[in-house]
Amino acid sequence: MTGARTGLLLLLAAAALAGCAGAGALAEGRPGRAGRELPAAEVLDRCLDSRLQWPGLSMKVDAAVHSDSLDQSFSATVRMVPDSAVWMSLSPALGVEVARMLLTQDSLFVLSKIPGNRWYYAGPADLRQFVDAELGLRELQDLLSGRPLGLDPDGDKFLVRNEGDAYVLVARYPRKARRVVGAPERGVVDADSLQIALPTRRLERVRGRADSDDLLVKRHRVDAQTFDPERDDFDDFREELYLSVERSAFTETEQGRYPRRLVLQVDHRGEKLEIEIEIQRIKVDIVREMPFELPDDVERRTAF
Repeated sequence: MTGARTGLLLLLAAAALAGCAGAGALAEGRPGRAGRELPAAEVLDRCLDSRLQWPGLSMKVDAAVHSDSLDQSFSATVRMVPDSAVWMSLSPALGVEVARMLLTQDSLFVLSKIPGNRWYYAGPADLRQFVDAELGLRELQDLLSGRPLGLDPDGDKFLVRNEGDAYVLVARYPRKARRVVGAPERGVVDADSLQIALPTRRLERVRGRADSDDLLVKRHRVDAQTFDPERDDFDDFREELYLSVERSAFTETEQGRYPRRLVLQVDHRGEKLEIEIEIQRIKVDIVREMPFELPDDVERRTAF
């Protein structure tokens, strides 16, 4: 697998593993005060309201991927149109473009430009051949623009834990997830690292009868003063998957706040992966071009 393709797929896979749903802008927030008691709905409203509002985004990012078998860095130019498209151009350290991608609501296009390995793929916007999770355009846009992942204000019911300098929003545990972690009926486990409370045989029976979201626990850490989404945590006890997203170096703009640095950590059945993303430049404006010309002699593929 080439470096550019590896980087591209890992970025997409990280977004897919969150299995999240996007949310529109909510009511205008007010400055917070550390330690003040606020209901979960108000914390969520203020967090989403302060995020970057963009008619289009262009950015230059540096990324590094680390795992037991991979240690690689690459750069990407990214352009995004809200709810419409994400375009990427990937380059290794030398700066020569080696791959280009275009993701829309219903289609994925990838062009490899590496000499001796030039090919083109066009197909549905479905990456389940790489990860056992659904990935949509909105999930990838939320990831790259710094919005919290996995938030569904219309569907989720949150409890809030006040830690003084931060609020932790915890989606109410599904019934089967409560059994797995030993949570009380109307409460949450007061810890960031969840532990399995069931014996192995009972756990396997619960997993075998669970649907995709039955054993998913979601937590979101929000700064108590700025309402920046500092961290998301996802524990999927059905798939034995843990995913976290950490955000830092938040920057204030006229269009809202965004993090310049993202760190994603994935642990899937003992296989660990870390992706670091740093935004070097960003421009909030309407995106007018997403070039995707195809050479005449490139190989057409129906799968990666």
